Amino acid sequence: MSHLNYELYTEIAMITLKERIDELCKTHGSLRKAAKAVDVDFGYLSGLRSGDKTSPSETILEKLGLKREVHYVLK
Repeated sequence: MSHLNYELYTEIAMITLKERIDELCKTHGSLRKAAKAVDVDFGYLSGLRSGDKTSPSETILEKLGLKREVHYVLK
């Protein structure tokens, strides 16, 4: 079994959906303007931000400038 180089993970920018949507809102001035700028339905983006909607498609993630990665942490 090989040992992982944990220093590698310091170079990966980890961000939650809410944090990314908040960044877009700050950049564009509002959630509605952010939704229009990334071509995602306002109601859907609002649901993602609040946590009411989960598991966005790869297409939506791409529009938000994100990609899905699963990470496991040590107990």
